Amino acid sequence: MAEIIIIALVILRLNKVIKRYLELKSSGACRLDSLEQSLATIIPGFVAKTAVLELRIYNVIFQSIFKRNSPNGQFLTKRDTHRLFLLAFMFISLLEAGIIEVAIPGRYLAGKILLLILTIWAMVYITGLYLAVARYGHRILDDGIKMQVGLGLKGFVLFNEIKSVAELNKVIPFFKMGPFIPKDEKGVMYAAAGENCNIAVYLNKEVILDGYINKFKPVSIIYLSLEDPKRFILTVSERLQS
Repeated sequence: MAEIIIIALVILRLNKVIKRYLELKSSGACRLDSLEQSLATIIPGFVAKTAVLELRIYNVIFQSIFKRNSPNGQFLTKRDTHRLFLLAFMFISLLEAGIIEVAIPGRYLAGKILLLILTIWAMVYITGLYLAVARYGHRILDDGIKMQVGLGLKGFVLFNEIKSVAELNKVIPFFKMGPFIPKDEKGVMYAAAGENCNIAVYLNKEVILDGYINKFKPVSIIYLSLEDPKRFILTVSERLQS
């Protein structure tokens, strides 16, 4: 009897997920966003984000392989250092795989296969994160800026929340491949991918942006690292003055 009740509850909750998914899809949300938000109706939000993150990575790789165009009008994040990191990681991973293949005796075939699978998975994962930075950048919309650095940062800042923007040369405090908030700089975010930042967005109120899994702490200064900072400054300044 208890098993029947559990199965019934699962089915009922699954129906809730499907219903919410269809509602979000019909409102124009993309498939993966719809899946994440519908799963969050029955499990904690960070668990739903974790479950969908890997699907997002595979989706980015699929789109990149088949050369589907990125959304127009984006301001992409600089990623030269990220590219070097990716190449170094690939080289080290292949080198380690070769060493493991030679060093581990043949009788441990299952272990060799498992390590090979984990190596390939890690390479695919890191490649997907890099490709996401190359495809998903910041977009200036009618009422604000859609902030995005690959899969590591996502959020929206209204124009009336922006005090000013300025071009600068800001060295990131320490080497990091994605957006982060340093412990010793309260309210400051570095939205970069290993490169120095060249844009500062000063806000008149704190905003909360989404990370890979959890939300970031509130910030009032966002440092960006863009491929075309001058065009970004010009476009945002025009919107702020209008």
